[in-house]
Amino acid sequence: VRLPINVTPKLYEVELEALTDLKDFTFKGKLAVHVSVKESSVKTITCHSADIKIDAKDVEYKPAAGGSLPATAVTFDEKQERVSFEFANALPKGEGVLEVKSYLGELNNKMKGFYRSKYAVDGKEKYMAVTQFEATDAR
Repeated sequence: VRLPINVTPKLYEVELEALTDLKDFTFKGKLAVHVSVKESSVKTITCHSADIKIDAKDVEYKPAAGGSLPATAVTFDEKQERVSFEFANALPKGEGVLEVKSYLGELNNKMKGFYRSKYAVDGKEKYMAVTQFEATDAR
């Protein structure tokens, strides 16, 4: 599924919290997406996303010229595997960074994205977090 072209990503910085306990099959992370806003009327940034929970209080847009714009809402389209970050005012045209200070993800058992895989050691069932980072599943 194609994303709107009014905001284009340039660079992704993803930070995942170390996983030492795979009992609840979740992980925490942070994200900074360096983007280029192509139009002066943009109030929403849409990204691919699956099995992730994000709260609007943890999201802001930082224009290259300075300042910060907090997100007013985060909406998910699970069927299209998208998340949209909404802002009260139009984002300044040009370069900036979308920052997600915290998110919670699910280590699913669907063998796509960031998922869990089961294995056995001395007859004991264990899990590991794995990814194939295939094109649209690397999100």
